[in-house]
Amino acid sequence: MKILKFLVGMVTLMFSIGYLFRPDLVIKVNDWGRQFVFNDKYILKHRRMIGVFFLVLAFIALFMSFSSK
Repeated sequence: MKILKFLVGMVTLMFSIGYLFRPDLVIKVNDWGRQFVFNDKYILKHRRMIGVFFLVLAFIALFMSFSSK
């Protein structure tokens, strides 16, 4: 379970960094998943909010993975 929490933390950390610093890469990934999850207007308008959300989620998951026994 500790490894799963760590992996989730790392994945969300990568998402948050992508949303905060490389919105062009997010838009490229968005082309693939557009019909299921994403909307270009939403990403361009709310990319910082989404990036901060994933960043907080990543830190929580990483903290949980290192603090549990």
